Order: sequence, then C-alpha cells, then structure tokens
Amino acid sequence: MTVLYLAAMSASGALAARIGVRAALLIALLAIGPVLGLLVAARSGLWLGLALSLYGALAGLLDSTMNAEGARVEQASAKPIFVQFHAIASATVAASALVSGWLAFEGYA
Repeated sequence: MTVLYLAAMSASGALAARIGVRAALLIALLAIGPVLGLLVAARSGLWLGLALSLYGALAGLLDSTMNAEGARVEQASAKPIFVQFHAIASATVAASALVSGWLAFEGYA
C-alpha cells in the first residue's frame, strides 16, 4: 500500500496536468469510497491485498491533489491558510480515532 501511495503521489502531478487538479481530485474522492467497501468485503488475502493496493494508490492521488487545491485556494485568498487545512485534517483523524475506539470498546465494531 505504501509503495503505491508514494507512486500515486509522484504520478498525480502528471495526471493533474493532463486532466486538471479538480478533475483528478474528484476522481479520487468518488473512487475511494467504493474501495473502502472492497476492503470490508475482502474474503481472502489476495482480494485484501488488491483492495489495499488500490486504496493506497487512490489515497496518494487524493493526498497530493488536495494539497494542490489547498495551495490554489491559499494563493487566491492571499492569506496563509494552508496550515489550517492540515490542522483540520489532523483534528478530524484524531476525532475519528477516538470515536472508532469508543465504538470498539462498546462492542459496536
């Protein structure tokens, strides 16, 4: 997963140059949800490996295109707001981990 994540981050610049940052971002956003479903539905190591590989590639594309779009928004606003985007993302991950841990503790997950 990590190798494909890094490869997708490297290749995303070329894809974004060809189809546009917003289009690449939209593709990644629309595709990553169903891939999460594939992760849950995987019933063998092979399918889990394939789903993780696809997830890694899409996550790398999503990460780099979100950063490119964030940089564009920051340039348009003429204010240093990029750090706030990363802070919000980190807070969301932390909140998700807390909720997931609580759900697991309560026996829901």
